Amino acid sequence: MNHDEHIRQEVERSLRQASDRQLARVMGFIDRLPSRRIVEDIVERVRSRLALVRPSRPLTYARVLFLPLQDLLAEPAQAAGNPWLVPRPMLEVIREVVRRGLSPPLAAAVTAIPPDRTMDDVETVSRLGEVLWPAAAAALRDFLQHGGAPVPGWQEDYRKRLDGVAQLYEHAIDITALLEQLPPRPMGILTGEQETVALALLYSMRHVSDAVFRSCYTMLMRRTTEPSQIFRIMIDNDLDLPTDQRDRMLAEAAVECLNEIDSMNTDVGNLGAHSVQSAADTTVRLVSLIESLENAPAAVKLDAKTLSATKARASKTIVRTFENSLSGEMRRTVGDLAARTDATDEEVATAEAVARSTRKIEMAGERLGLARHLEGVLDREFGAYRTLLLDKLRQSRVGRRGGAGVSVIMDELRLIEILFGAEAAMAIIEEAGGGVG
Repeated sequence: MNHDEHIRQEVERSLRQASDRQLARVMGFIDRLPSRRIVEDIVERVRSRLALVRPSRPLTYARVLFLPLQDLLAEPAQAAGNPWLVPRPMLEVIREVVRRGLSPPLAAAVTAIPPDRTMDDVETVSRLGEVLWPAAAAALRDFLQHGGAPVPGWQEDYRKRLDGVAQLYEHAIDITALLEQLPPRPMGILTGEQETVALALLYSMRHVSDAVFRSCYTMLMRRTTEPSQIFRIMIDNDLDLPTDQRDRMLAEAAVECLNEIDSMNTDVGNLGAHSVQSAADTTVRLVSLIESLENAPAAVKLDAKTLSATKARASKTIVRTFENSLSGEMRRTVGDLAARTDATDEEVATAEAVARSTRKIEMAGERLGLARHLEGVLDREFGAYRTLLLDKLRQSRVGRRGGAGVSVIMDELRLIEILFGAEAAMAIIEEAGGGVG
């Protein structure tokens, strides 16, 4: 096994097993790698979980440079159908063009970042952004107008997107200041004050340019788990938009939401084989999007048949992912605990996190009307878990006068309670002969 493959395996194992607290340490290790290229696809699997946990990330020149674009980043296949998105490979083109365009004193100023600072240091990030983002806009403008030496990774169809990015950088200080007042992705239902901020973002950018306005609208749509709330902001407020343009934007955004649900549905299926915690977080957001679209205003003109078909595909994936979790990672987790008597508190906490994530998938499925199907999965799987616990208890009693109480399986019983409910845990205790001594 070569060095890169060894690192990939270690990163994959660590991310799969990491608790929320450990996730920050694993990402810190990844950030210190000479190149993240060899593990980028593995990190992609936990991106939705990272968005929820939000571990502190080191403050770097690149992170500040790309901060105004965060809500627009997408894989090339997804970006192909939406001109306002930024394909991830295009970031290297932007970085190189901006690097070439910065004067040496300015480059030194924006790369001289104090050690041990993180992206949570809003004041430092803002101060660097105020210098870097206008300079980035100027560098991109100069490249688009005058060209220059070939840029690695350049594609001609980047030109129009790069023009939109340059416009965003020109107004990035105002845009990021407003976005900072909104919840991060995944953004749930906004308070009245937050809704006013979202409206202010759209209103203030409405007459800057169509590209900037559409990009900001796309940022809100991609950040939220409640697209109907953004739809209503567009419908209920005078943004000086012709009705036909507004309705076209609503319809396009609804289609984009449906595409994102399908994309997330694929992610859930893939993530379930690697990390139940990541699959659970994506499942919750997927279900929230479906629920919000089901309550979309009539002006959105969402095709009911298309939404129903999308919901049906998601429902099948959720049932399958829940079943795979119970018969796979979750059962292995319980089995690993049942095979030992020396599990640490941290290992038990990690096991409980996996159990809660599995339960989270079930609860999300119930919101789509899948309770009966999921209960059937629980009924089928319970016997295997019961056997694991009773076998451990029987083995612990071998050679012990008077036997051992169920205290030896209390950690495992806690997982059973999370997954199957208190009654299931009590049934195992009663079958084991009761007693906790």
